[in-house]
Amino acid sequence: MHNFDCFIIGQGLAGTVLAHTLEQQGKSILIFDGKENVTPSSSIAAGVINPITGMRFAKSWRIDDFLPFARKVYTDLEIKLGVKLWHEKNIFRTVRLPEDKNNYHLRRTFEEYKPYCGEVSETDAENLKKYFQPETEFIKLLNGAQLNIPLLVDKSREIWKAQNYFISGEFDFSQLKFEDYTVKYKTFAAQKIIFCEGAQAIHNPFFKNVPFVLDKGEAILIQSEKLQTKDIVKDTLSIVPQYSAEGAIKNYWVGATNAWNATDDKPTEEKKSEILQKLTPFLNFEFDVQNHVAAIRPTTKDRRPFLGASKDHSNVFIFNGLGSKGSLLAPFWAEHLVQHIYFEQQLDKLVDVKRF
Repeated sequence: MHNFDCFIIGQGLAGTVLAHTLEQQGKSILIFDGKENVTPSSSIAAGVINPITGMRFAKSWRIDDFLPFARKVYTDLEIKLGVKLWHEKNIFRTVRLPEDKNNYHLRRTFEEYKPYCGEVSETDAENLKKYFQPETEFIKLLNGAQLNIPLLVDKSREIWKAQNYFISGEFDFSQLKFEDYTVKYKTFAAQKIIFCEGAQAIHNPFFKNVPFVLDKGEAILIQSEKLQTKDIVKDTLSIVPQYSAEGAIKNYWVGATNAWNATDDKPTEEKKSEILQKLTPFLNFEFDVQNHVAAIRPTTKDRRPFLGASKDHSNVFIFNGLGSKGSLLAPFWAEHLVQHIYFEQQLDKLVDVKRF
């Protein structure tokens, strides 16, 4: 029997960040991942961290806590993995109505908003006109960021495979046994098991009543020699640079759409057309569509993650429901869960899975 401190089921963004957090605490891990014919949302996510969101230009939930924590974790992981993951960004967001522009500039007068609310300079405006319809007005958000999620997941997996800490293939719940506060799976044993399965958690027998709200998102990847911006642009869609492992822009992610309670994660012509109908008149140039992708996001009813233990087993945990803000939320709440499991820190009631 091969013994570990913790099994992790699922190696998307949540499982990856949690595994690194456990390793930092000196815990041995064994990761299981690889359900066939399922596209993990982490594999197509843009990884955007937006400090100001919504029609009212409100600060993202606890952005002052989460952002510096995320920056520290991801830049440390860059050193550990030897790749560029974290990109500081301005976010240029369109404003269509005079009252929206007025509301934004009112926010700029509040001290707590000043780190995140900038002003579009003449140089910014000239650059934006190169790419987007010149009559469009923008506001400038500061301290945005972008995480290269696929690279983080892939590079981490490569290392864990080399260390024999990764098992590929679908997890078989029928092989799971509980004996004397130990979790056993085939020839492996651990003290704890943490499920980070994303949307597949709806099939998890230990968390049957957790109210996930599944949201299918679709995006396209485009390329054009005339598009050279390093910033993120947000209109009815987001246009986000995508990077190679060396840190060079290779294409642009454009999306995403929404489809609630979707029954599959396959791209649809309907949503592709929807994206193109919005994108084409917004750009000043032609472009090539390189790919069209789709996946199901594991969102939650109250837009707060799910952390904590199963009602039936004190050593069975969940770390899920990060939704579209996963890049921002994952580091802080992974640390919070590890502190709860191993150091008796009480779970925040807002994220405790037992709140439902």
